[in-house]
Amino acid sequence: MSEKRQKADGEVEYYDVSEGVNRKGKARALSSKYSEKNTVNLCIRERKGISAELFFLILAGILLVLLLLEFFGAYQPYLRLEAAEQQLADEQAAVQAMQDSMKDYKTVQDSYREHNYEKFPRERVDREDVFQLIEEVIFDKGVITSFNLNGNTLTLSLSGVSIVEPTDPEKEGMNDRQYILTNIEKSPIVSDYDSPQYTAEYDSAGQDTGKVSFTITIVFKDAA
Repeated sequence: MSEKRQKADGEVEYYDVSEGVNRKGKARALSSKYSEKNTVNLCIRERKGISAELFFLILAGILLVLLLLEFFGAYQPYLRLEAAEQQLADEQAAVQAMQDSMKDYKTVQDSYREHNYEKFPRERVDREDVFQLIEEVIFDKGVITSFNLNGNTLTLSLSGVSIVEPTDPEKEGMNDRQYILTNIEKSPIVSDYDSPQYTAEYDSAGQDTGKVSFTITIVFKDAA
């Protein structure tokens, strides 16, 4: 047996792991007893991370969801609110314009009368002014028994007008007859009036009531 063979068959000392003791034996016997591993398994299954393409795709999806929430949850309600505010402002402007146009109603009315009536008597006194004078001066002082307004001349017949001196200091010491004549004379639309003739009034027993009736003619100023 060659020297190499003898070394291969030589006695070796080894440690038996299963029994925990040191043993001796022939090298060839040990080689047949324990299998040899001549190859290495390099097939390792590694854990893969997320790819760049998938990361950017997920990021784009998240941004898209955020944009949709922003658009439908905040931007669209803001647009509706802004449109409602603009509509309200337009309606308020229209109402204001209407009110402003009504301020010139009398001017427009006069212009309409001037340009739409043939031979319209522009010198004629405004009937509203006449009625206002009658309401303020006569209504609570006497009873109108007849009324005739022709052009700028008004003829009134009154009854039940008191000539008794008032005791109320707020009436400035004038009875109802004096109050009527004084305020007719002071009116800015009156040009002149006649001095009426008074008729005393009596009750059924023939007693003087302290009231008179009279007819007065008032001439108004030329409105033109």
